[in-house]
Amino acid sequence: YILATDAVTVRNDAVKGLKQHLNDILALQENGLATNAEVLYVKYSLSEAESLLNDAIAERATIHKALCTTIGIDTLHKASTNIFIVDKIESLSHFQALAEQNNPQIEYIKEQVNLAKENIAVNRADFSPQIAAIAGGALTQHVTELLPRWAIGIGVNFKLFDGSRREFKYLAAKQTFARVKELETTVEQDIRLLLESLYNNCTSALSHCQSAE
Repeated sequence: YILATDAVTVRNDAVKGLKQHLNDILALQENGLATNAEVLYVKYSLSEAESLLNDAIAERATIHKALCTTIGIDTLHKASTNIFIVDKIESLSHFQALAEQNNPQIEYIKEQVNLAKENIAVNRADFSPQIAAIAGGALTQHVTELLPRWAIGIGVNFKLFDGSRREFKYLAAKQTFARVKELETTVEQDIRLLLESLYNNCTSALSHCQSAE
């Protein structure tokens, strides 16, 4: 918001300067010391400067509204701090590590990878038999000697043939996992490249600021 406010100030100063320049060149034109083309050029420059000023005012209003919504207030009269320059920033690997830990896109893709991995395990289980074991006991000696006092049983269920459906589902699960894993790698690489580009821009801007001092 401070940067947007400063941009409005700079654009406004540019408009004021061009208005004064226009008055001066109109006075020169009256005395025959400036051509009509020169006057038209200054008017054109003033029109462009006024357009940029209006854009800067609109952008500041948008940023002000967004900032107030984020903070939870109705209006912001003055920002608490001015613009400052950071003399030293962390390494690129530091920001890339933060992105890998906190980026919502990466977190979402990792969740999809885990789900795809679980789907493989579920479909792999279809190749194993289902085993059920039961056990029980009762006090039957007072009723009859023919009933057993305890019982135990084991059941096994395995489908020998299902038209290769299990194989197709298992292969489909593995292919889905491979695609999601590849997407995870692509997203991580894209974010790392984007961060590298932004980091290079920041370090370049910092270098220019330090050399200007």
